[in-house]
Amino acid sequence: MAEREETERLIRSARVRTRALEEAYDKEEYDEIITSAYSIMFMAARATVNHLGADANNHRQVASLFRKELIGRRIVEKKYEDYLRKIRKYREDFMEGERDQFDKEKLGVIVKGCKDFINILGKVIKKYEEPIIDYDLGDYA
Repeated sequence: MAEREETERLIRSARVRTRALEEAYDKEEYDEIITSAYSIMFMAARATVNHLGADANNHRQVASLFRKELIGRRIVEKKYEDYLRKIRKYREDFMEGERDQFDKEKLGVIVKGCKDFINILGKVIKKYEEPIIDYDLGDYA
């Protein structure tokens, strides 16, 4: 399990990076929004599942544990799993050169979703002092 201080540091970092994302959007500097939003959201999701007792490192482990533990236990709404899934797909599309689909409106939704995602995970970390995940991650490798 990640130490609480490290988890809180990662969430603070995610909040700072999300504010920078909002500023980039406001300045119409759109180039890094997709990749930055993915990085921020993945980092926060990983910090959260690890805080809750896992030792997840890759996207598959993090996404599986997020779905099973946070969504399955109704700790957060399903829409947050959808945010994580969508931002990964958007990042893949963006990296493959499919950039036309990302207009100002869609990028604004992504920035807002990133902010909402970070805020809800910050609340989860504050609420759960003790680990709730207790099993082998071999199934999630």
